[in-house]
Amino acid sequence: MTNANIPLEKFNDPYWDDHPEIYEFEVMRRSFIYAELRGIRYHQDLADFLERNPTIAFTLGFEPDFGDENEYPALKVYHTPETPHQTTITRCANRRFLAR
Repeated sequence: MTNANIPLEKFNDPYWDDHPEIYEFEVMRRSFIYAELRGIRYHQDLADFLERNPTIAFTLGFEPDFGDENEYPALKVYHTPETPHQTTITRCANRRFLAR
């Protein structure tokens, strides 16, 4: 990745500024690389996989979902990460990772 010639300015597009669910570029990039290496189809299975595997989602960098009453922010004990919906993943792939 560090030797790849990737025009990073391409990633500073206004789409993410207006989108209701914003996920950091690095987190999404790690997710797509992980999916590619594990044979997980990004356009159908990645969102479900991340939801079913919270430890992996946290490891990839997704933030805790603070909306669940079963979590304890003061203790920093979280059970579920806030992961993207499948349409968000598909749109991210189509507009950001597969455009070229």
